[in-house]
Amino acid sequence: MGDEPRRVVIPYRPRPLQARYHEQFFRERPRLVVLAKHRRFGGSVMAVNQILRCALESPHDDARYAYIAPFRWQAKEIAWTYLHRYADPIPGRDFNEAELSVRLPPRRTVHLFGAENEDALRGPFLDGVVLDEYAYIRPTLFPLVLRAQLSDRQGWAMFLSTPAGRNHFRTLYDKALTRGAIVATYRASETGV
Repeated sequence: MGDEPRRVVIPYRPRPLQARYHEQFFRERPRLVVLAKHRRFGGSVMAVNQILRCALESPHDDARYAYIAPFRWQAKEIAWTYLHRYADPIPGRDFNEAELSVRLPPRRTVHLFGAENEDALRGPFLDGVVLDEYAYIRPTLFPLVLRAQLSDRQGWAMFLSTPAGRNHFRTLYDKALTRGAIVATYRASETGV
């Protein structure tokens, strides 16, 4: 009786296109996701909830996930409130304001970071990472720092961004189309938002 898993209900209600994306991600479990989306699509909310679900369902006791925005203040401004709102119902969760992290039982951690100091992001393994507004993050961050951290456990990477012309995000998007990744474009004219 005491060892039965408890059901946790996170107060997240995805919009139809977000729900379709989540279904595909959790069915296919790709290592690479590249999503071009319009502002107000809800990509950051979607990403935070994906990280939380992955952390809760991880087979590893010591799972580690990261959400990275172009700047630390942006990560705090954008995702900290969402992380609080959606992780709050999880029994035993522990928020650390100074580190912008939440620890989930038994030893699963979600960190929020800024991309402004690549060297500060070097460190232990990651099971999954979200790079939000990737068009505004230096293109060296992923290949020189994060790729190695994901390789230990074959972790996944999600690149979200509003388009910003022909840059490294566009190049990644085009390459991902041929690599078995989830690749999608969400235009304001199509989402009804």
